[in-house]
Amino acid sequence: MWVFFELITFGQFGHFISRLSKEWRLKVSEANGLQSASFNQNGRMLQNIVFTLTDLRNATMHNSAIFDANFNHDGIARGLKQFLMLETNIEDITFDKIIDYLILLIFVLKKYGYSKTEIKAYVRQFESAKERLFKSIPRSTYGSLLGMDSNKKIEGIYSFISRT
Repeated sequence: MWVFFELITFGQFGHFISRLSKEWRLKVSEANGLQSASFNQNGRMLQNIVFTLTDLRNATMHNSAIFDANFNHDGIARGLKQFLMLETNIEDITFDKIIDYLILLIFVLKKYGYSKTEIKAYVRQFESAKERLFKSIPRSTYGSLLGMDSNKKIEGIYSFISRT
């Protein structure tokens, strides 16, 4: 099994999860802390997360632009958006801005036990890049790329990280 997972791509991993029976998808979801009676009744939350991150991963690995979040061609599962908003208490997660992918990445890192210090370091790096961008382009362009609510979302991320 280990060799199989060493050789497959991230996208193939998502397809592997999608092919599991409902019973096994629910077991894997529970083992990964993704149980939700409202949003994960069919156990597909983990595959939705993997497929969402696959598009981000592919864009970064192929040196495509990611700042405009225009790399997701398959769409994002509505249940994932709602689940993430519920879990993080951050509103308006639509995945049409790169900051929403940061929220998902932070959610995953926290679920897998990364320290608050490590996670906050990633957010600070994002904030630094965001501020450099703000200073270098017109405000309207900045708003279309990151959204005018990006500071509110950053606050929400820090609040989520700080929760036990």
